[in-house]
Amino acid sequence: MDCASVMVILNYNDRKTTEKLTRTVMDYECLDRVVVVDNCSPDGSYEDLLNDFKKSEVDVIRTPINGGYASGNNFGIRYAIDHYHPKYIFVANPDIAVKESVLKELIGAMNDDQSFGVMAPLVERGYNVWRLPGFIGMIESLFLIWFNLDKRHIRKKLEASGEKVAEAGVVEGSFFCIRAEDYLAIDGLDERTFLYAEEIILARVCCLQAQGVSEFLQEFLRI
Repeated sequence: MDCASVMVILNYNDRKTTEKLTRTVMDYECLDRVVVVDNCSPDGSYEDLLNDFKKSEVDVIRTPINGGYASGNNFGIRYAIDHYHPKYIFVANPDIAVKESVLKELIGAMNDDQSFGVMAPLVERGYNVWRLPGFIGMIESLFLIWFNLDKRHIRKKLEASGEKVAEAGVVEGSFFCIRAEDYLAIDGLDERTFLYAEEIILARVCCLQAQGVSEFLQEFLRI
């Protein structure tokens, strides 16, 4: 089966939140499939989610171990590619909410501009984009106040650009869209990480592969 787009939702000990998002997006016309990945939760989430979505267009799978964010999402993305051959993959944390119109706009924008390998919308509240740091920037990011001020500056700069789609340094891993072919070209997310810096490595690798990272300037609500 070939699909245009699939959403991968990574769960860990958060069945209710994962179920809420999944029930919202599973009926979106622009999504051909939803893959829920339980990252080896010890609380029975996998069995509950499997029961919640039996006989539906949702696949519930479980990782053999909890290897972290990158490992869990890779497990789900590779499953989706192997089984459904999508063109686009949405990676989502369960604690987000996104309108179908935003997904459609992202797909349309990526169809229009092949130079971007990863795309995400601006969050409605807070900051989900920052500069791609070098070594010094990585050290500076450890100082949270300075880091947030920098992200605030980047957001204001993007909003003031007047562009519908603007190139960004790094987009947060909580929600983004990536082309399946670009995901395969970079060999997925770096599993040497567990919970932090995955999106920075993704942005760096995309740049090395000559695929940009962009921010779609439309509101996106994160709970």
